[in-house]
Amino acid sequence: MILNKMDTFYRLHIAAFLIHAISSALTFVFATNTATRKILLEEFVFDGNTTRTDYVQIGENQDPISWLHINEILTALSHLYAIVKYRNEVVYDGMHEKETWRRTVEYTFTAGILQVALLLGSGDVFIHDLIFVLGINALLQFVGYIIDQHEKDDINIMKYYTLGFGLLILELVYVVMHTVSIKMIDSKIEDIFGFLVLIGIFYFIFYVSFGILKLVGTDDEGVSEKYVILSVTTKISLSWMLIGNVYLGWEKHNNCESLSSDQYCNSTVWTIFQVIWIIFGCAGLVVVFWDKLRGNGYNRLG
Repeated sequence: MILNKMDTFYRLHIAAFLIHAISSALTFVFATNTATRKILLEEFVFDGNTTRTDYVQIGENQDPISWLHINEILTALSHLYAIVKYRNEVVYDGMHEKETWRRTVEYTFTAGILQVALLLGSGDVFIHDLIFVLGINALLQFVGYIIDQHEKDDINIMKYYTLGFGLLILELVYVVMHTVSIKMIDSKIEDIFGFLVLIGIFYFIFYVSFGILKLVGTDDEGVSEKYVILSVTTKISLSWMLIGNVYLGWEKHNNCESLSSDQYCNSTVWTIFQVIWIIFGCAGLVVVFWDKLRGNGYNRLG
């Protein structure tokens, strides 16, 4: 059976919904409720001739895996919305405009929440840093939406790309620096530092890939499908790399018995899974940019 483009696009959303629904259920199962971090507020106290900085905790302790759980639920719901919205669509033409709005709303929440989870996976986080990351991401998605509303020959398009990539670099630099600025004093966990650095590197690569797709592929015929594929592979890869890091760290530190989900501690299995998720994310990049790698396809600026 030969599927038309609308059938293929619709089935991609079904597959994406199922993958993220399963992932959301699994993140709930693997949530530790023990390997938690704090969200802090800095207070600068002036007491006579001395000053000090106090740190006040905001809310309860935060499990980064719980943030991933919320993120996967929201992503699954976004694809479910597409399934319901497009169930009677028979023509693919015109889908790009509808998808642009759905995608912008989804990424405004999910791309930001995923970054928060990555930050919490590294350590305690200041509330103003979270506001910065979430705010920058929201502005970035809005700029991306504006770019999608402009024609390819619009003379103003470059200033929006400059603004968009400027915002992207700001949030990437902060999150990557936070992720890799970790000291391993305990020799038992030194060997997982490579995976912590690796997740920072692939976070950078995966997030930049969305900007590159916006730059070189916005007017490609199948760009909406490419965004679905890129979104699924990169989110799943980063989310489960982070979960693997959490369990690897606790097992190497011989603290698995203190986790509420200690039965899932197995360094060999999680190491293998880390490699699998890296391959999965990279496979998504290859699929999405294959025509560009072969020198084919339309360049928005060319």
